[in-house]
Amino acid sequence: MTTVTGKKEGHPKGFWLMCFTILWERFSYYGMTAILVLFFTANLTQGGLGMDVKTATSLFGFFTGFIYLTPIIGGWLADNYLGQQKCIFIGCVLIGIGDFILFGSQSQTGLYVALITIIIGNGFFKASGTNIIGNLYPKGDTARKDAAYSLQYTAVNLGAFLAPLIIGLVADNLFSVVGRDGSIIFYGYKVAFAFCGGGILLGAFVFKMLAPGYLKEVGRDPIARSHKGKDGKVIKEPLTKSEKDKVCALLIICVFVTVFWTAFNQSYTSFALYARDFVDRGVGGFDIPVPWFTSLNSILCVTIAPVLGIIWIKLSKTKRGDLSIPVKMSLGMLLMSLGFGIMVLSVLSTNGTSDPSVKAGLIFITGTYFFNTVGELCLSPVGNAMVNRLAPAKYATLFMGLWFLTNFFASIFSGIIAGFTQNFGFSTIFSGIGILLLIMSVSLFSLRKPLLRLMGEGEREAVLKKA
Repeated sequence: MTTVTGKKEGHPKGFWLMCFTILWERFSYYGMTAILVLFFTANLTQGGLGMDVKTATSLFGFFTGFIYLTPIIGGWLADNYLGQQKCIFIGCVLIGIGDFILFGSQSQTGLYVALITIIIGNGFFKASGTNIIGNLYPKGDTARKDAAYSLQYTAVNLGAFLAPLIIGLVADNLFSVVGRDGSIIFYGYKVAFAFCGGGILLGAFVFKMLAPGYLKEVGRDPIARSHKGKDGKVIKEPLTKSEKDKVCALLIICVFVTVFWTAFNQSYTSFALYARDFVDRGVGGFDIPVPWFTSLNSILCVTIAPVLGIIWIKLSKTKRGDLSIPVKMSLGMLLMSLGFGIMVLSVLSTNGTSDPSVKAGLIFITGTYFFNTVGELCLSPVGNAMVNRLAPAKYATLFMGLWFLTNFFASIFSGIIAGFTQNFGFSTIFSGIGILLLIMSVSLFSLRKPLLRLMGEGEREAVLKKA
């Protein structure tokens, strides 16, 4: 696999191009997902589709789930036929087309065509967009590669922060007109989808123009071409014992990560519905749009990540050393368990009433997002760098797609679970998820030593530098 070599200081220009492209892809995704359940459940006079909660959350879960399934196919196409650069551009264009279908369509058929188009586009983009960053650095340049993935995570969260703020304003407050009968007709959802599409098409245009000069040969050709024999056929070498052990460690960790993302994805379903109906969102006469709560997670990521990085560095200088990957991930699950405990307290603060006139304070949901964000930072940033390093080189993009498969199952499970709030109530669902997270946290901590042996001692020391 070709890499960009050069000075040790700083990052290659291709890295900054990828951060820009990923920022707009995340702007499109988080902007759309921040309003999708609200769009599904809003009545027709509000510009929505009038779905019931269970149908809306299940559809959302399957949609976001398949977004994380298709990167396996996209990764395979990138490795064997198209190359990462082509997959990134194709993915951006398809996602933009899907957003504009949502903007222009008024039918259920149009809705499903749009969602399928976006799913396919993410399949092309996601694994290649993430994996190409690691390929920009020489094999032994661990420090810069780890730093690059941390900065990439900042770009992700910048897009995730800006999108709900802008899209929330557009959907909730702007672009509405008064009908002839005096009723308010909302066009906000439709225009919001157009904003999402415009953002990612901007990213696609800039990427297409600058990729040849900034990325050069990195990700231009399929990886399989570098594994061909003299006869032109792809050499199929079996995995070594070390590679098999590392793959085994990744698969075990994927089980725990799936549970984590199942809980985290409640931000877009049950949290959004609870915030809309049972949280006092008024501040100084202004009602905070529900999508802004997902922006809270992103801005907390940007502000807390440097602090957490300092903590990891200080720990690494102590006799005990830095925390291992399994320990950091188990800590992340524990913190998210505490976050769900705060949501239970929020429900109890209103005596669990279903009366929408009784509202919970903002302090509860804000505290939940704080703990969930710190938990995310303990688990998520290390994941991409870990997969890029531990996955067999000839299957690098494919395994990045497999890593995203955790979100496929998590999104489906999350949507189904959120639908049960209609039958069992928010308190039961929130407490059940919190207890499950606690159990999984303890289990992962107990498995830390066997997992580190599977990763390999040398790889463990390299991975632990990620913070």
